[in-house]
Amino acid sequence: MKAPADGGGSGASTYTVQAGDNLSSIAVKFGVTVAQLQEWNDISNPDAIQIGQVLIVKAPADGGGSGASTYTVQAGDNLSSIAVKFGVTVAQLQEWNNISDPDAIQIGQVLRVKAPADGGGSGSSTYTVQAGDNLSSIALRFGVTVAQLQEWNNISDPNAIQIGQVLIVKAPTDGGGSGSSTYTVQAGDNLSSIAVKFGVTVAQLQEWNNISDPNAIQIGQVLIVKAPTDGGGSGSSTYTVQAGDNLSSIALRFGVTVAQLQEWNNISDPNAIQIGQVLIVG
Repeated sequence: MKAPADGGGSGASTYTVQAGDNLSSIAVKFGVTVAQLQEWNDISNPDAIQIGQVLIVKAPADGGGSGASTYTVQAGDNLSSIAVKFGVTVAQLQEWNNISDPDAIQIGQVLRVKAPADGGGSGSSTYTVQAGDNLSSIALRFGVTVAQLQEWNNISDPNAIQIGQVLIVKAPTDGGGSGSSTYTVQAGDNLSSIAVKFGVTVAQLQEWNNISDPNAIQIGQVLIVKAPTDGGGSGSSTYTVQAGDNLSSIALRFGVTVAQLQEWNNISDPNAIQIGQVLIVG
């Protein structure tokens, strides 16, 4: 490749490699990615550029053509490094190329590295469980939470998925329906784990379900796990002091400060609250 003869105009799209350059530093210099430089210059090994080599450093006017959508696996590649190179996720590469085992790609294999023009179709909403998978790894792969996978697939025990099981890995188009607002307590659950599962606080679960003792939930109990649509009413602003409570623990539970509790309840001594006392907590 030679630099254009006009030295300007289209010449602004090229750069001659200097001593000390590498593809990463050149990419940073021109505000592009290493993958783009490799694509525009047909470079398979980003460490193999030469001093004096003329590189295209801006997108060709034709937008790169269809070749920009594929990549040929090189020695030393893995799906993670290819994903990073093209600014996509491992899950996307697996989906676009029907790859079940991300460790099983082959040198010379041609991979699709951009989304198909049809957007991936409905198949992109499901995933078939593979050997070695768990709900946490699948959630991480698709950028969702374990709780969402459990909700969309009616899974009560996140450790009970089976190889070959087909899971919904994207939110259903109907938004999940009203059922997504409740959860049935399972063996081994506690209020803290349920709160984490649904991205809420223990205090909110206690408030929405009128639970005074967070350790007293029962297997089979149906809990509200999303804020009621009526906002909780005025009753949600009070709390009855229980044995073992202190103002600090109550403040922590409701996400307020001890000072606020003292102010709202005209309490001068924070150590003087009584069991059964009704406090304004918000």
